[in-house]
Amino acid sequence: MNKYKHHLFIVLTIITQSCQNTARLRENDQSVNDSLTLVETKNDLRFELDEFTGLITQSLQYVDYKDSSFLFFLNRHVNSLYSYNFQTKKRKILNFKKEGPNGVGKLNGFYFHNFDSIFLVSADFYKITLVVNPYMDKNKIFRTMKMTPRKIGSNSAKPLGFTGNRPYFIKNKLYILGVPDIDPTTSDFFNKGQNLQIMNLMDSTKKSKSLFTTDYKHTWSPYFYDYYHDFVRPKNSFVYSPPVSDSVISMSLNEDITYNYAGSRYIKEIQPMSTDFSDGVNREAHYYSNASYFMILYDKYNKLFYRFIELPNQKAIDDNDPRKASKIASIIILNDKLEKVGEKKLAPYEFFPIMSFVTSEGLYISQPLLNSDKSGVEENILRFVLFNVKKNE
Repeated sequence: MNKYKHHLFIVLTIITQSCQNTARLRENDQSVNDSLTLVETKNDLRFELDEFTGLITQSLQYVDYKDSSFLFFLNRHVNSLYSYNFQTKKRKILNFKKEGPNGVGKLNGFYFHNFDSIFLVSADFYKITLVVNPYMDKNKIFRTMKMTPRKIGSNSAKPLGFTGNRPYFIKNKLYILGVPDIDPTTSDFFNKGQNLQIMNLMDSTKKSKSLFTTDYKHTWSPYFYDYYHDFVRPKNSFVYSPPVSDSVISMSLNEDITYNYAGSRYIKEIQPMSTDFSDGVNREAHYYSNASYFMILYDKYNKLFYRFIELPNQKAIDDNDPRKASKIASIIILNDKLEKVGEKKLAPYEFFPIMSFVTSEGLYISQPLLNSDKSGVEENILRFVLFNVKKNE
């Protein structure tokens, strides 16, 4: 028992030192050498939408495949997965039933592994479905994986599947981020909650793991529960972006973990809730008045990372402007060693940063196209604006 206590003491010491180092780095953030920045270009991508598809989705994925490239796009309203071929300009649609023998539930996310295997996420049904041969009219195979044990508890979590926290299938294992089924107002959420599940598809074994930083010992509104990640194939490791932490977490496939400062210069700290959690107005106010980190994307072409943060729109809050919910996004640039090398704040109200992806050309971010008289947006055109990395002079 003493051995385990000693091991726990070492782990807590490392985490505490990491938090202290992060605080010092945050104080010195103004002196970080911004050697790189992101520059908005005049280039964009446009996709024509059908009458069933809206401008906003929280689940899309860019894929390079042989000599072609594709953008996959989930339409949650009709339970369909769209794909656009950049070279041929052709579109394909996969439709999935919610119920029945091959029902996949109401979809909220997906992961395209290859053209033979697609993973579909149904958070409300607590399940992930592997579809084999999805583009064949016949011989489709559906394998359903339930994400709940016999009893709801500390080792179960509602699976995530959005653009920045989709599952990944790596070396026969499925890595799934989720939100623990534990009352977030209690200490058990931090002490017992497991927000990463790793499922071995060869033997169907599953284990759970906590990636919560010590910040989560406090109470947070639900907007701060969702972790984000990306997989870095050259290093065979994941990088995680906790919403309330200035640090990012790097985890190898052996589950060795390190922390690196990756905070924004535009904030001092993110405050936990100090008001009544049961009041929905309080929870929204907490979200609007605080920054929150979200996606992290790996740019394999430039060996960089882009970490996104939402900044409070303080003027809109002070003016009681309905646009207070439109927080201002900033993008933190990290090098291959996860060292901060720059930061770019985006113009407010113009972009949907959750809809972003990286290609060989650069970072694309969704920006609606204004109609001819600029009185609104073109609802049948999905548009992405290209940003390029540039060295600061």
